[in-house]
Amino acid sequence: MKYVHTPVLKNQILEFFQIYQNKIIVDGTIGEGGHSESFLKKIQPSRLIGIDGDKAILAKAKHRLGKFSNIYFVNDNFTNLKNILQEKKIAAVDGILLDLGISVFHYKESGRGFSFDKNEKLDMRARNSEISAYEIVNTYSQDKLRKIIWAYGEDRWASLIAKQIVTVRASRKIQTSKELADLIFNIVPKKFHTHIHPATKTFQALRIEVNNELGDLENFLNTFPKLLNKKGRLAIITFQSLEDRIVKQKFRELSTGKIIDELKGTRAKPAFRLLTRKPLIADENEIRINPASRSAKLRVIEKL
Repeated sequence: MKYVHTPVLKNQILEFFQIYQNKIIVDGTIGEGGHSESFLKKIQPSRLIGIDGDKAILAKAKHRLGKFSNIYFVNDNFTNLKNILQEKKIAAVDGILLDLGISVFHYKESGRGFSFDKNEKLDMRARNSEISAYEIVNTYSQDKLRKIIWAYGEDRWASLIAKQIVTVRASRKIQTSKELADLIFNIVPKKFHTHIHPATKTFQALRIEVNNELGDLENFLNTFPKLLNKKGRLAIITFQSLEDRIVKQKFRELSTGKIIDELKGTRAKPAFRLLTRKPLIADENEIRINPASRSAKLRVIEKL
């Protein structure tokens, strides 16, 4: 079985998690198992729980890591970690990793329309989502499309793109990723074309909407504190500014303490401490080997 996804910032994450030998670690986005493989080989946790909402990619992780007896595979969303641990009768864990980037598998092998370089049916579901990109593109109102493309893609051409989508679908359904990409390519003025495909931001926005990526992240960040043991650590890798902003703000809140009295400016004692004052990024060597790591940011927090 071929593995195409190269885990980013692997060495930095190992440094933060190396204290968890014979402890319980959760890989909340196991993907093809790259990070988990390094945990199992170099840290040797007592148990590793590998979670992924995509059955196809989880099968690749099972094939890769099936030789290890201390790993448990779960086909679910990391935002349901509380229920997952309860089912396994685990009160709390010592380390949690979330790698929020979409796997190369989804772009190159899934056939679900994540890539605008391929002519695939518009889907973009990376887990058991209720709606597909096809349904969004062909049923959402023009205003709702505009809001999604602007909010989740921060695309300056959101209004123009939404209008053109509605105009085109009035005569025919927009079926494939290439159809949508070509539509956007042709509608964005040529003088504003750069080395980045004009459809990039819209495709990101649709993917986020389909998979409720930001909502799931916020839900997880509100529930994880009780799922970590003392001195337990949460490491999160983000690949775009919307995710990183959410993580940064939540980590800051947890590490400074909640406000008790706004008038007096008093705060409760913080329950966490930041281990990364600034996000860690890939060095030149990693970027040269794996260009996808260029946009990765790692933030880590520890429970006091």
